[in-house]
Amino acid sequence: MEKVTSIHISSGHILRLPPSTAGSFKALVVVDIAYARLDGRDMGCFGSSHCPRLRALHLRGAVRLVAVSDVSIRSESLETLFYRVEGTRRLEVVAPRLRVLRAQGHSGDPAKLDEARIVARLADVAWYGEYDPARHEFVQVGRHLQLLLMVELSMTALMRRFDTVDQLVLRLGIPQVVYGSYTSRS
Repeated sequence: MEKVTSIHISSGHILRLPPSTAGSFKALVVVDIAYARLDGRDMGCFGSSHCPRLRALHLRGAVRLVAVSDVSIRSESLETLFYRVEGTRRLEVVAPRLRVLRAQGHSGDPAKLDEARIVARLADVAWYGEYDPARHEFVQVGRHLQLLLMVELSMTALMRRFDTVDQLVLRLGIPQVVYGSYTSRS
């Protein structure tokens, strides 16, 4: 496993990550996992001691934890994180090189984060769902972003978190008018 540089997995089954042995994936740069079930305790294997060159971690497409868990990812090399994992109670990411973050934050929905603490130098943030500064904390992020993508107007607190944004992308659901009455697009 020392020469593997990327892993792409799409599985509807429980995926057991390898036991945490230091340096087990020394060359791994990209991990892309979709449609799998994971144990939250295994998520630490994406950290610096196990994947010292990991630059991109994509956990997306209905990835679920087998039990509601707190997840911690600590990496000196991680630059891109796409995090959509159902069953995450609290996400902590400490990654000084992290520049791109895609995550969901909304309490009450199992697909979205109840709490998050992100310690990183972000330049590009896409936050889907509710943002609550009391529950979703950005540390050492700075006050400027190159890109901020938001999908709800209720996220103005996230906009206030930054002084300047080079590119602001708003994706809003606007009710469609049909024959004089409003109907919601599904």
